[in-house]
Amino acid sequence: MADLNAALGRTRTDATLTQIKNKAPNTRTGKVRSMGSDLAREIEEKLGMERGTLDHEPKEAAQAGDAQGPWAAYERADEVRRELVNAVLNIGSAPPWLDPSAVKFLVGMTKEAADSFSAERKKKPAA
Repeated sequence: MADLNAALGRTRTDATLTQIKNKAPNTRTGKVRSMGSDLAREIEEKLGMERGTLDHEPKEAAQAGDAQGPWAAYERADEVRRELVNAVLNIGSAPPWLDPSAVKFLVGMTKEAADSFSAERKKKPAA
């Protein structure tokens, strides 16, 4: 973030962008900090971006997410994330560091996503 601040002509330790990224609450209003149009235009101008670029999700990210689905995300995930998904889907045994009550919570929160993932996973050949 320090390099981005410097590129924008701010002090390297300016907290504005970090607060927006972390969704920190505004101390006066309590509302989550957001970028806003003025800051978006400033960033676009100073970084040589086309006006309005920051108003939309990058096309590559949107297309990749839609086209590849949950199985592709699983295949790209690191070992810890895969172990979590496997535990939620009850594939193999849960890793020893995972609290069983956390698995129950995750299963409840992710039932629909897990069903979609399981259906897609069954279509793929075993690795």
